[in-house]
Amino acid sequence: MTALGRKAFVDAYQFNGQRYRKVLASPVLQQVAAARLEVINGKERLKEEHGPYADRVDTRKKHFMTVSDAIGQYWESHISGLSEKSQYAFVRFVAGSLRQQPRTISRRGENKRKAYSDFEQMFGSRSFKAIKASDIEQFLKPVASPSKYNGALSRVSGLFNWAIRRPLMDMRNPCTPIRMRKVVRRRRDYSTEQIRKIATHIFYPLLEALPETDHLEGFVKRDAALVKAGVAMSIGSEC
Repeated sequence: MTALGRKAFVDAYQFNGQRYRKVLASPVLQQVAAARLEVINGKERLKEEHGPYADRVDTRKKHFMTVSDAIGQYWESHISGLSEKSQYAFVRFVAGSLRQQPRTISRRGENKRKAYSDFEQMFGSRSFKAIKASDIEQFLKPVASPSKYNGALSRVSGLFNWAIRRPLMDMRNPCTPIRMRKVVRRRRDYSTEQIRKIATHIFYPLLEALPETDHLEGFVKRDAALVKAGVAMSIGSEC
């Protein structure tokens, strides 16, 4: 009987001066002959250093690091200390689950959808060591903009470089075979007429004529004099 009161095959043995009880399986899943054979094999391995059931895999326990686990450690040890701009770019391309809620709740951008998914959304439950270059290509395939493509590639590559330095993995960076895209910046071309207007504005600026104040009197003359002084100061600052 197990601690929960269920029937099961149990192997009680002593190893390294300690008493142990190992649950083998339920009678529904395993026959008596198979349970006896497993107990006999366990007794044969009692002389081994790690015990008779050291090589038995417990499927209830976690046996490998997932992509989400690696992203969480990378965020805590490195990304969290960078600027807000760097954190935003990392969250955008790699870890959408770390996106913070906005201070003001609104419907802005509610109908706008990204053409690509972040890296964690695609491979979060996968083994981190099992990621290959083909997976990186699959992640980058929907990204059409060359600048966004390069940004996503560089941040995922930084994640794997960090893991190799730790070292959390002993393998080649899967992003290494993938090349950055060439970003061609469009030059703004001006027409001949636009160039002429720009040159005229620079080399021959229009100067405002100073108002005449000799024929004015009283407050009108005073106001015109103030305007005249302002225009003269502006001309002097441009020269």
